[in-house]
Amino acid sequence: MGTRLEERTGNLIQYNLHDLLTNKENLLFRYGIVIIGANSTSGFGKSAFCKALACAVSQCIAEAKRMTSDRARVIYTRTLEGLQGVEFHIGDTILLDEFQPGDSKSNVYMTPTILKTFNDPSEVCTFRARNKDIVIPPGICRVTCGNGDDRKNYFGDTDSKPLQRKTITFFIKRPLVKQRWVESLRNPMNFAPEMNEVTELLANRMASVEAEPSSPCSEGVVGCCGFS
Repeated sequence: MGTRLEERTGNLIQYNLHDLLTNKENLLFRYGIVIIGANSTSGFGKSAFCKALACAVSQCIAEAKRMTSDRARVIYTRTLEGLQGVEFHIGDTILLDEFQPGDSKSNVYMTPTILKTFNDPSEVCTFRARNKDIVIPPGICRVTCGNGDDRKNYFGDTDSKPLQRKTITFFIKRPLVKQRWVESLRNPMNFAPEMNEVTELLANRMASVEAEPSSPCSEGVVGCCGFS
C-alpha cells in the first residue's frame, strides 16, 4: 500500500497499485510517485515496474493529445542534476531511478524544499542546481525509485510534512513483477562492429601475455604492457 499525508486532517490516506495504474483521481499528475524497498528487495522489479509505468504514461499522453508516438518520452536520470539542459514538452515523464536523497556526493543541492517542489506535477517547478536552475513545466509526471529500510532511512533530513503531502510513497515488500518479465526487458548488448575487433585484439594480446611465464602481469606489476 502507498500512503500520503492528507492536507486538512493530517491523516494518512492509503492507495494501492491499482489506483496508481488506473490514474485514479488523476493521481499521477497531482502527486509525485515514490517506490522504495529495503536492500533485501533487490530483484523485486521496482525499477522495471517504474520504467514500464513511465513509458505507459508517456505513450498514453501522446495518444490522448493526438501526437505522434515519438513524442512520448521518458527522461531517465539518477540525480536531479541530470535534468539540466532538458527541454521538456507534453508527453514527457521523469523517472528518477536508484535515487538516494541522502547521498550528498551525488546530490549537490538537496533540501526538503527542493524535493517538495520537484514532487508537485501540478505546478511549475523551479529549483537550484549546479550553475543553472532547473525548470520543469506543470503536467510532467514524476516517478522516483530507490532503496531504503523505511521512509526515515530513505529521505533522512530531506523529509518534511509538505513532502509527505506531495508524494504517494509505496514501500515494497514483495516482488512487483514476475522475474521472467524483468529478464525479458534486458536486451542483449549490441556493440559497434569495431568493438568486436577491439575485443579480438585484446584477447590475442592478453593470450600472449599469459603464455609468457616471466611476464610481470602474472605478479600484477604496474607498468606491464605499456600501462602505468
